Amino acid sequence: MVREVKKNGFEHVIEEVAYTWFNRFIALRYMEVNNYLPRDLRVRVFTNENNEFKPEILSEALHLEMNGLDTQKVFDYIEQNKQEELYKYLLLTLCNEMNEYLPFMFTSINDYKTLLFPDNLLNDDSVLARLISDIDEDSWLDQVQIIGWLYQYYNSELKDIVMKKKNYTKDDIPAATQLFTPDWIVRYMVENSLGRLYINKKKHQGIFEDGRDPSEMTVDESGVSI
Repeated sequence: MVREVKKNGFEHVIEEVAYTWFNRFIALRYMEVNNYLPRDLRVRVFTNENNEFKPEILSEALHLEMNGLDTQKVFDYIEQNKQEELYKYLLLTLCNEMNEYLPFMFTSINDYKTLLFPDNLLNDDSVLARLISDIDEDSWLDQVQIIGWLYQYYNSELKDIVMKKKNYTKDDIPAATQLFTPDWIVRYMVENSLGRLYINKKKHQGIFEDGRDPSEMTVDESGVSI
């Protein structure tokens, strides 16, 4: 970690680690709510079946099957009632296991990022507790755009700072320009650009057989995939 700080600077390392865990927590929450976790890892990571902040992964710790999971270490944590340490260990092991399924999101971690893993995650005011209490579960169900909104607001403070500058550096560009675009805006733009061109082409191919005017064609009938 010292070597990394000397190479890239303290602020860079802190931001990199914070963003890494932010991404992983959001991904795991989305997958647990939508049952997207791999079958052999299908256990609630942050909540129980009632969506309470009582991680099922803790209550099922002795029955988990994950590569690299030391069952004896799990048993020792339970015997010593070290719930916080056990939870941290299970999350780290799970993230490394997920590398097999989503390698770009869950790069294997065995370096300084482990040392900077957040503490007190089981507290009622922790970032995970707020993730559960501040965003209702329905907002995650088949709503992949929730990830886009969270990403945008994660960068909102930095964006405010950058926008006050008179001159941007290349490092400022992402914060100033990367905004989340809701799906309805994307659909509108596609339907009225590429979609419209496609419809106009279809109009002259005699696709209607029920006597309707070509102008009555809808996007769904045109076969446009959006």
